[in-house]
Amino acid sequence: YNHPNTDLFPNFTEWFQFLTHRGLRTYFNDHPFPVAGRNAGGLQTSPEEVAFRYQGLTEWMERGLTTWWFDRNWAFSIPPPFINESYTGCNWKGLSNTGWGSHIYFGTVAHYDKNVRDARGDTFYQ
Repeated sequence: YNHPNTDLFPNFTEWFQFLTHRGLRTYFNDHPFPVAGRNAGGLQTSPEEVAFRYQGLTEWMERGLTTWWFDRNWAFSIPPPFINESYTGCNWKGLSNTGWGSHIYFGTVAHYDKNVRDARGDTFYQ
């Protein structure tokens, strides 16, 4: 989340405003790697992972990004709860990394929209 290409886009907030004024919605896709896999915290539901994921996703939405798409098409991913593996294809009681990751991203966007965008009267994202 914190390595944008500022050579091509020196000011993302300005770029998102430019697109919004033209009626265009935007999305990014993400190839998430769990914080535990980087030795930066605990498992998927740990405070470190939750804070990292929420801050990373909502920081870009605050700049003007409309939504996120969870990309599970990589060899690594955020696995479902209670699984300490970062490869794609993990499963916990029928919950795959695809289902879990999609839930995390959809839920984060929905929470941000309801609690931040709706609260300030921003309806463009709808």
